[in-house]
Amino acid sequence: MFVVQALARFFAALTPLVVMFGCAPRGRDDFAARFGYLILLRDQVAAQVCQGRSLEATLAQLLTPHTEDYGRPYLVGVPGREKFARDDREFARDVAVAYRVLTAEPAAPPNDGKPRALALIGDHYHPPGLIRPPIEVAMDDAGIPTEFLCDVTKLTAPILGRYRLLIILRDGVNWPDPDEKSFSKAKWWMTKEQEQAIIAFVRAGGGLLALHNANALKPWAEKQDPAPLLRVLGSQYDSHGAPREGYRVRVLRSDHPITRGVADFTATGEHHRPRPLATDMVRLLESTAEGETCLAGYARTEGKGRIAYLAFGHTREVLDLPDVQRLLANAARWCLGKD
Repeated sequence: MFVVQALARFFAALTPLVVMFGCAPRGRDDFAARFGYLILLRDQVAAQVCQGRSLEATLAQLLTPHTEDYGRPYLVGVPGREKFARDDREFARDVAVAYRVLTAEPAAPPNDGKPRALALIGDHYHPPGLIRPPIEVAMDDAGIPTEFLCDVTKLTAPILGRYRLLIILRDGVNWPDPDEKSFSKAKWWMTKEQEQAIIAFVRAGGGLLALHNANALKPWAEKQDPAPLLRVLGSQYDSHGAPREGYRVRVLRSDHPITRGVADFTATGEHHRPRPLATDMVRLLESTAEGETCLAGYARTEGKGRIAYLAFGHTREVLDLPDVQRLLANAARWCLGKD
């Protein structure tokens, strides 16, 4: 059934995209090729939007030759643009359309009574194009319609109020200047109003599923006085291992709804080492790399809301693991009280 639904969404989404970008397909193969190009274009623009970059900076980045860096293909350039855009002017138009769509306020979801999720994804080190597909699959498995957001300025209390679950896989830093390589020049993006909106959302009964580096949404150097949001979340970022480090994950509580059906597993990726803050958390998972063991997953409540944290998410390879997919779906359902 999932395959049928996915194909239906594929073709339903294709027609407006083709019309929007003015691409008339010629035959089935061209149809699929153009759709693939438009999805890649969307993801490449999203990789710029999630870093807080202007349309001008985004276009400059995407006009440069395509390159990759240790498996992160969403840095600069768009492969295939010479085939589907006649010239730089037409390509600039396509980028502007995608940018406008990705920075627009999310449309109000239908009033059908279904609990829905808003997923805030993507940062300098975690391109949205790699994060979105595995989260889409997991939320589809959980039966939770999900809207994806890359523009942090659209994370507001009114928009949050349309959803029952907030999923976050990103940190709190933007890189608006593509030429700036120093972390000290990056910009912390979350305002006090946004921080309070998330806290109020959870305490009023909303669910929060925090992934990977979401406990770095606020400055983590402040060990003695963590930001209010990190205290609500229950942990803060401390450090991580190498990008391709192997680690072993052990289930601590197999009786919890989040770990239901999950066995111990191995993964390769950035081994995150969160610093626990909450004393009331239920520790669900721990991970070990190079002889060092740390917390990898937990659950807690705050007011009327439920919070789950999973340390995985640096690469699509990790998010696609069957046990991680199961954890994502289980955690989303648990955060919504559907356990």
